Amino acid sequence: MAAGDGRGSMWSSTDEEVDMIDTKKTEPPQPGDLVVVHGHRVGEAGRTGEILEILGEPGHLHFKVRWEDGHESIFYPSNDAIIQSLRKGGAR
Repeated sequence: MAAGDGRGSMWSSTDEEVDMIDTKKTEPPQPGDLVVVHGHRVGEAGRTGEILEILGEPGHLHFKVRWEDGHESIFYPSNDAIIQSLRKGGAR
């Protein structure tokens, strides 16, 4: 797209894009949901854990998690983590 043609670019934010993002809501994680963390390097295994407790406040949630090897830790999710609900609806 040409600069200044009034259509914007795929990287710029328009009112329409903001409205679409604001209307997409998901249920908050709950105890019993699963955390799936993908490996960070080629060949590195991912890991899975069960959320035992929700900590923090909305916008800054973190979790007490029991990992598949049995140990427990406090987990701060980032973009490599997926929360999978065991309720109707699946992955978020």
